[in-house]
Amino acid sequence: MIGVDTAKLTGVEIAAILNALRPGFESGALRPSPLKTWPLDDAVKAYETVAAGDASAKHILHPQDA
Repeated sequence: MIGVDTAKLTGVEIAAILNALRPGFESGALRPSPLKTWPLDDAVKAYETVAAGDASAKHILHPQDA
């Protein structure tokens, strides 16, 4: 599974999906994606990196890293 579009789902539906995935994460068969945290001052660089196709991690802007 690459992703789940939860925009049109209710909280109950999202919880059911997460509960169905739980055993995979608990057993280690599923792993969360690596994260790359960027300080807010590097927002442009972060967006450019994603736009260039870097899918090696989930890119997150984090204001406290500034």
